[in-house]
Amino acid sequence: MQLDLASRDDEFKEVTACMRRLMLDLLGNAEDYSVVPIQGGGSFAMEAALSSFVSRADRPLVCVNGIYGERILQILRLWGVEALKLVKRATDPLDPQEIGEYLSRNPGVTHLCFVHC
Repeated sequence: MQLDLASRDDEFKEVTACMRRLMLDLLGNAEDYSVVPIQGGGSFAMEAALSSFVSRADRPLVCVNGIYGERILQILRLWGVEALKLVKRATDPLDPQEIGEYLSRNPGVTHLCFVHC
C-alpha cells in the first residue's frame, strides 16, 4: 500500500469533502440533498444505504451494469421492494441522458440506485 489515510487525517477529510461536493454537483440543486459516505466493503455499504433509505412502498430504479448492480436489485427484491431496472453490459458505461429519459417516462421512481467505481 502506497498511502494509508485515517479518518481523522486532514487529507482524508479533504478527499471526503471533495467527493461529497462532486456527488452533490451531479444533482444540480445540492441545497436539498446530502451525501453520506459509508465505510466498509461494497456489499456492506449497499445494504446499509438500501436499508436506510428505501422502503417497500418505494419504487427505485436500479441501473445494472455489473455484479454490484445485480446485487442491489437482488437485495431490494428479497425485501419485497418492486424495483425497476435499466440493464447495460458490464463493459458499457451508464448514460446519464438515457437514465434521465427513463426517469421522465417513469415518474413514480423514488430512488436512483447505481454503482460508480
